[in-house]
Amino acid sequence: MLQELKDDKVRDPAGYLTLAYFSLQLGDPGTYLACASEALKVDPNNIPALKINVSSHLFFNDYKGALPIINRILKLDKKDADTYGQRAYCHAHMDMSKKATADYSKATKLGSQSRITFDAGGLLEFGERDYAEAAELFARVLEPIDKAQKDKMMIALTDLEQSIVVHEARLSFGVALFSQGKFVEASKHFTKCLGQSSEEGSQNLLLWLYMCNLKAGDAATARTTVAETMKRQEKVLRTGSTVNFLGMLLVETDDDKVAAFLRERRKRNAPCDGDTAYLAGKWAQWTGHEELSESYFGLAAQQKRAHFLTASLAEWEIAEEEGVLKASARKGATEKRRSTGRRQICGRDRSGGSGR
Repeated sequence: MLQELKDDKVRDPAGYLTLAYFSLQLGDPGTYLACASEALKVDPNNIPALKINVSSHLFFNDYKGALPIINRILKLDKKDADTYGQRAYCHAHMDMSKKATADYSKATKLGSQSRITFDAGGLLEFGERDYAEAAELFARVLEPIDKAQKDKMMIALTDLEQSIVVHEARLSFGVALFSQGKFVEASKHFTKCLGQSSEEGSQNLLLWLYMCNLKAGDAATARTTVAETMKRQEKVLRTGSTVNFLGMLLVETDDDKVAAFLRERRKRNAPCDGDTAYLAGKWAQWTGHEELSESYFGLAAQQKRAHFLTASLAEWEIAEEEGVLKASARKGATEKRRSTGRRQICGRDRSGGSGR
């Protein structure tokens, strides 16, 4: 169909955009993107086609690549609320909080109700450690879209972009609950998400579920719950850092052996995604293996682009630990000064007394 449009030398971008939309619904993202490119050849300033290009960059977490296209759209339409939301989302993921906050404020003032705007807001609130507000915004992302809104969004906010934002928000909402200490609620949410995720996407959810159950109840309950879930998804958990860590937690009741396993993986510099690194650090913290928690939190903090939330949490953990150490060091220095002062005073007193 695309070739037919090209052969007919169609000069109306609407034809390409209609084909782009239906191609995506049929699971053909290649044609979808090719149609946008053809539309832009006809009209380089066609905003719907430019937005398709933005969505393709966001789908692959290419926030830097999306920004020039977003800026171009906003030059063409300075009141495009949802595009400000897209830029806020990019800036948030790039750890540019001031720019993200300015764009998010602009998007909301202009009335944006898009999922990506709510997600950007959630990321910003999470970065400020307002986990309750972040959870509310992530929950907005997960709300169903009514038909009127879908029709309005048809091309401007595409399903390609929506899929990655919703997938991200499912995990983000649970992480926000976890960060508030609402482990039972988070456990229920992650359990629900497991039924909505692909096998590949289930791995980290299972690890979060295990950690929630571990904190909400006991290790035995956590093992039983996650093991039962794994039986229902036999094809999940074959390889990868999450698999190895979760598998070790399920089969080993000796915390020191789990710690030795994690320590060996760090020594070998084995691959580890941000979520797994953070949860490994959290597990080590809970079980009293402080040097191990510090190492894994450091690893998680390095992965902010791909794992923004857990990297942010890891940064806070490191900052708090450094704060404790600094406070301890200050306290130690103060005690030393006081002790030295007392010795000096005692020394002067003794010398003075002997002089008399």
